[in-house]
Amino acid sequence: MILPSREIEPVIARCWADPDQVITDDAAQTIASWWHSPAPIDEQVTRLSHGLEFDARGLLTRVDTLIRDTSADADRHPDLVVLRRWVLDRLPHLAVTTFEMSAAEWEAWSQQWGHTGTDQPADLTGHTEEHLVADSAEDLGEWVYPGDTRYPADTPGLDNDIDVDSEDGGLWLPLPAVDTVAAMLTGHITRFWAESYGSNPFASSPYWGQSSTFAAQGAHQPYASRYIHPYTGDVEITLARVHGFSTGEQAEIHRRWNAGGR
Repeated sequence: MILPSREIEPVIARCWADPDQVITDDAAQTIASWWHSPAPIDEQVTRLSHGLEFDARGLLTRVDTLIRDTSADADRHPDLVVLRRWVLDRLPHLAVTTFEMSAAEWEAWSQQWGHTGTDQPADLTGHTEEHLVADSAEDLGEWVYPGDTRYPADTPGLDNDIDVDSEDGGLWLPLPAVDTVAAMLTGHITRFWAESYGSNPFASSPYWGQSSTFAAQGAHQPYASRYIHPYTGDVEITLARVHGFSTGEQAEIHRRWNAGGR
């Protein structure tokens, strides 16, 4: 449903100010109606604006392009930023945020640790990259041939995105999603090697990485790493959060990560 301006504008402002908030489906459709067009490149935006089924990956790609095209005037288009967040929320992905601190900043924070009432420096900002699981699964896939364990029994029913070699029946199969995330947490695609789950890498203790089981930690906790440069003392801290998976799937991801990933 398309919303009137008096209803949509407060929603955009609220979600623009709070990165943890996601707009409603009606708000997304309304924003899409501002950007749709009959051009083929805008097909997914137009399908959303008309309340039709759309391809989320294609829509995210188009919204990213629109954001880049309007980057010089980004403050005037918070609607695209919140629309992107809404689309991304529908796609399983790994959000990897990196924080950098100089040796002096780390030393100052370490002296304050435990006395500030906060888990990390309040004025520290990080850089976040989102990695779509479907894209990484494709990159981490493999060729399988008739007789292989993973070769599917019903090849005509496969997704059209799967590459087929008609000469010998070979198929390029993406890695299963759970295996893909476990691989992403152990250096594949993301270049991120998780050291812990649910622990706070900003804690000054050298034993910060010791964590309990998934059952004790629960779902939706961040995977983390901390690297202190041996010569400069500069610190790089990385947090990664898994999105778009059930609690059971997250538990399996944790198990496979704990076993060494792929």
